[in-house]
Amino acid sequence: MFGLFPKLVSVSVSRKPLSPLVRYRKGTTGLLEKALRRVESLSQEEQDAIASQILEALDDEEAWARSFHERSARLQSLAQDALDEHRRGQTRPLDELIGGSELIGGSELIG
Repeated sequence: MFGLFPKLVSVSVSRKPLSPLVRYRKGTTGLLEKALRRVESLSQEEQDAIASQILEALDDEEAWARSFHERSARLQSLAQDALDEHRRGQTRPLDELIGGSELIGGSELIG
């Protein structure tokens, strides 16, 4: 998402992890570099599987962000409607609706 996984600056042909002194990119965090170094030692199939999972997660995050951005006016309108209903006394406490009076205090479990 937004360039979080840049192309490698150097490639390890022998499949040995890069030296800890080699950096992927100036803005890459230490934790991400550590993860990428561990991934380098895996087989190509395992690397591709992890890359697919990462890309899928990033695509999903982008889709959610886009969805919320595109619908932000509608979400704000719904929130305002809910606040207006509450001010008019047209709402009820959630624990009344779900029968969860045992939730008062917040530490008990439903049930």
